[in-house]
Amino acid sequence: MHMRKWMKRTMLGVALLMALAALFLTGGFVLLRGTPDFYRQSALNSEQRAEAAARAESKLSQMQNLASDAQGAEIQRRLGTTTTPATAPGARTFSFTDEELNALFNKWAELHNWKDLLQRTIDDPMIVLRNGQIIFAGKVTLDAVPGVAKNTIVSIYFEPKLTADGQFDLKLVSMMGGKLPLPKDTLVSPMREKLSKYIAGALPGWQQRAEIAADGATNADAMKSALGKLLMKMFADQPGEPVLFLPLLSRGSTTVPVRLTDVTIANNTLSLTVIPLDAPQRSALLERIKAPVALQPTATVRD
Repeated sequence: MHMRKWMKRTMLGVALLMALAALFLTGGFVLLRGTPDFYRQSALNSEQRAEAAARAESKLSQMQNLASDAQGAEIQRRLGTTTTPATAPGARTFSFTDEELNALFNKWAELHNWKDLLQRTIDDPMIVLRNGQIIFAGKVTLDAVPGVAKNTIVSIYFEPKLTADGQFDLKLVSMMGGKLPLPKDTLVSPMREKLSKYIAGALPGWQQRAEIAADGATNADAMKSALGKLLMKMFADQPGEPVLFLPLLSRGSTTVPVRLTDVTIANNTLSLTVIPLDAPQRSALLERIKAPVALQPTATVRD
């Protein structure tokens, strides 16, 4: 249940980012009417889509189990309740196809009533995995906006990767209207300024309340601090902390941090390799979470 709530918020956030981008397109850009070759309706029938969504949910449950296993091993190690040393789970790779992600997104859009909200700005949203990139695409549904053709397909391209020193670089590569490249920096700047201002205002409070317990349990404020700093770094075109936060079973908003050691996109599949952090690594992570965000000067969004 909590895993679904966590992923529901994550996927809704992505969809709302697409909707926000569509709103900023109302500033007078003339978009080319064209359909990118990747933007096609799924060939899966309803039964196959249900099976794809179920596979994705099963993998999310496995990720949740990894978090629980990591916390359980840490508790056993600290309490000495086993005759053999408790061993934390090793590295695990979780892979999702774009068909699975889209099927899951559409299922939850129906279950959680996102559809009506999204259709005010974006219709037929789609996740595409290709050429090492994650593409979020959808049709603009705004009525009679000067300079913006209704039903134009807007797509946002991200290229996630790890840098040579292991940092997570979530690069916003480009934005397209139909088949026409859009002036990315002009479109991203309003979002960057508003979100960065909000995060900068909220971050000190999050950091003050951030906690990672001895057993690895991490509170929501620590997660918000880390993800907020990562988002600010993404908008500044800089890599950030290679950490994911996996929710703990039956612990509400409590998570366990894991280190992202590999991310690949190939054959329409996103693969994430993660490994739980040990106690010294978690302590160091909390110190970095509480540190002021450090952004390099004169950073701009790449074209």
